[in-house]
Amino acid sequence: MRVQSIIRELHGEKIDIIEYHEDAVTFAEKALQPAKVSKVTVVDSGGKHLEVVVDDSQLSLAIGKKGQECPPRRQAAGLEDRHQERGRKAAGS
Repeated sequence: MRVQSIIRELHGEKIDIIEYHEDAVTFAEKALQPAKVSKVTVVDSGGKHLEVVVDDSQLSLAIGKKGQECPPRRQAAGLEDRHQERGRKAAGS
């Protein structure tokens, strides 16, 4: 299997394979799996800025421990991300 050879090259590092979809909303939902996304809103017409809402119980699945999943997922999608806890403003807002 080709994926196994890549994992060996990365010395056992775990990798996520995200199925590409041209629709930015669908792609964002797939990129955040296994987290269940409550809502995705396209903020700009170019589809590069999305607002994604997940339930508090899904947040660690979506962004990883201490947000470690954010940079790779953002880079794979070519998107900007900011995350916030309910009731708090995101940095830069």
